[in-house]
Amino acid sequence: MEEKKTIKISLSTLFLIIAIIVIIVMGIFCYSMYNQKIEAEEQLNEMNEKTLNLETKINTISNIISDDTKNEEKQNTISDDIVNTESNSYNFSEDEIKKTLQNYLDLQGSKQGAPSALLQKLNLLGTTLDYNEVTEDGYVKTDIKYSDYKTAMLNYVTEEWFNKNFTEEFKEINGLLYYLNSGATGNEYQVDSIRPKSNTMYIGEIYRINIDGSREKQSIDFAIENYNGKCVISYCDYY
Repeated sequence: MEEKKTIKISLSTLFLIIAIIVIIVMGIFCYSMYNQKIEAEEQLNEMNEKTLNLETKINTISNIISDDTKNEEKQNTISDDIVNTESNSYNFSEDEIKKTLQNYLDLQGSKQGAPSALLQKLNLLGTTLDYNEVTEDGYVKTDIKYSDYKTAMLNYVTEEWFNKNFTEEFKEINGLLYYLNSGATGNEYQVDSIRPKSNTMYIGEIYRINIDGSREKQSIDFAIENYNGKCVISYCDYY
């Protein structure tokens, strides 16, 4: 009877050992699976980070390419504008350019006589002058807006040339035009011929007509520009 009891205890122990071994194996397996899961998550996170960095670099490169394309288009537009401006200037006929020069010299001749004569030439001022209001420094008030005077002159010259040559004897006060109360003998000129030096630069042969009717011939350099479809003077070496 005692022998059978010993065998039974041995089987229980065996089962216990087997159970412990199974538990240990399962534990090792679960731990291994957990580590593999952690490693897979880390690899996934690393891959996502690399993908995000790659997308950022791609977007940066795309923006750079887009900016370069826009700059190139802008430069092409500017170049086209320059070419078109030069082409338009060059496309004015010889008669148009001669007329532009003649108009300019007529204005200059009037201005050399008196600032008021220039305004009369522009049809801005009547022939009857009112000197009732004159500033201390000798400028006569008109009812002409200064902006109207400037607009009228821009039919014949560029804004830069206007500011350089047609503002010295004029001033703006409260939006109105004042002109210097001065006068002298004006000059008369006649354009004889022109010849181009470049697309916009020309040499003009002109006559200065004196009071006695005699004429003096001289050469002048001048330049033209296209301003709103009009041929205007942008430079002239004779004042």
